[in-house]
Amino acid sequence: SDYPLRDVYKRQVPVLTAGGNIRLWAAVDVTLSGVSAGAGSVTVRAVTGSIHDAGATLLDVQAGALRMMAAVGIGAADALDTAVTTLAAVATTGGIRLTDVDALTVDTVAAVSVSRVAVAATVNALADSAATSDVTATTGVIELTTLSGSLLLNDGVNADARAIVTTTGAITLTAAQDIVFAASVV
Repeated sequence: SDYPLRDVYKRQVPVLTAGGNIRLWAAVDVTLSGVSAGAGSVTVRAVTGSIHDAGATLLDVQAGALRMMAAVGIGAADALDTAVTTLAAVATTGGIRLTDVDALTVDTVAAVSVSRVAVAATVNALADSAATSDVTATTGVIELTTLSGSLLLNDGVNADARAIVTTTGAITLTAAQDIVFAASVV
């Protein structure tokens, strides 16, 4: 499903599928709460702004795979709360902060395809342009936490031997169990 964020998030309405993919795309900011794709994939993009946590009432995202892209930070003011298996995220500035309830793998998340239903009940196929790999912030901190389970750091399809990269910020990794480095952190 492809949702117009101006309508959904002003009302704090959860976005749910029974395992289908979800694609949330905004020209500026995205505020997340109650996005649940089951075993499906979620892509969230804030083209010129940030991806924010709406609060502690609901998990921000539940999905098999989550890919996020933002110009000005992801969970920078308040870490996003998730239950996802695989994560890939890119922020130009502002850093990335995320807390996952289970085990988490940093890796490649494939381009997410959805069916967009228009007001006139027409359906159009819509997809991201490419896969996203790793967790990268050009500037800002990166903080990843698992509350239960391990944190596995893999190199994605970009094959640069890195799982997490920030050029000017600190990297903090916290796991309830192990942190497995199958790729580097720089």
